Amino acid sequence: MADARTHHHARAGRGGIKAIFLAQASGIVAVKTDPHGRVERVQIRPEAALAANLTTVEDEALYTERSVLKNGARSVTHTLEITLEGIFDLPDTGWVAVAEMNDHQTRIIGYSTTMGLERPLRIEKAVADHGKSPASQPRTTIVMTSVDTSPAMDFTGEVEIV
Repeated sequence: MADARTHHHARAGRGGIKAIFLAQASGIVAVKTDPHGRVERVQIRPEAALAANLTTVEDEALYTERSVLKNGARSVTHTLEITLEGIFDLPDTGWVAVAEMNDHQTRIIGYSTTMGLERPLRIEKAVADHGKSPASQPRTTIVMTSVDTSPAMDFTGEVEIV
């Protein structure tokens, strides 16, 4: 999914997402697609990549895609929900995710060939949970959404930090 420099992805358990890489959309330098419409490469400035060593809570990563056809126009709502170990206060900015699903397919979410980076994922909700007991582990659940005209694109290449 990524080259050796892209260790900024979160690991998930047996949930719908196996691994995820998040970057601020404003820090994406280039996106290269192949002739079949799959994304081959994403180049990102280092400051745009989410902090290293993120860990998701097992079975707490989910991606859903809802497509609606109304009056001949398609609208696709992308929803990414992840629960991270630790407390995070993410910037209120646009995000792009590269998510490796448990079925071994990888998708790019928050970017499309029709809309480019105009419709990135936006934080809809973030909940920091400090736990009920001293033994509880703090965690943050983040829900991001994007509305586009296309389903998430296949991602077959690598994320480059440039």
